[in-house]
Amino acid sequence: MGPSIGAFDESSNKMYGVSLNTNSSYSHADFPHFPKLDNISRFEDWSEPTIVKELGTKNILFTDLVVVCYDQLHLGIGKEFLIRCHQLARKRDFDTIVGMSITDNSARIASKYGWKCLKKIDLRSYRDSYTGEAVFAKATMPFVSVMYKDFRNINPKSKL
Repeated sequence: MGPSIGAFDESSNKMYGVSLNTNSSYSHADFPHFPKLDNISRFEDWSEPTIVKELGTKNILFTDLVVVCYDQLHLGIGKEFLIRCHQLARKRDFDTIVGMSITDNSARIASKYGWKCLKKIDLRSYRDSYTGEAVFAKATMPFVSVMYKDFRNINPKSKL
């Protein structure tokens, strides 16, 4: 598993959110097998080479699968994930950080912190490389925004 960030409430013993940084995250044998997670992983495998080419670097931290519990929305958890992922990418000297945003709200939040939309990918047209199935054909949000933040031309002391 790559470096991941979680939001956990010790008093209630509940996980409120997670951001999985997916650089070869699912290749470990002890990682639980979930068919939907496999679909997402293969979607990332399919989309990443194009993103690498478009951004002109392989030194990218792909941070995806940000999930915040529905009853914990609007508490700043997603914002905190953005801040922590930014810090992680800077600390580990990545050129760029990329995340897939499946809601307009998360894309808006990211853009407030200097992220830009590289492109939108039509999820309905994607066919799973393993099954051939259009696994996102009935997705409520038909597009995913590929959001990125490029550190190559940013002041090294900039916090966010």
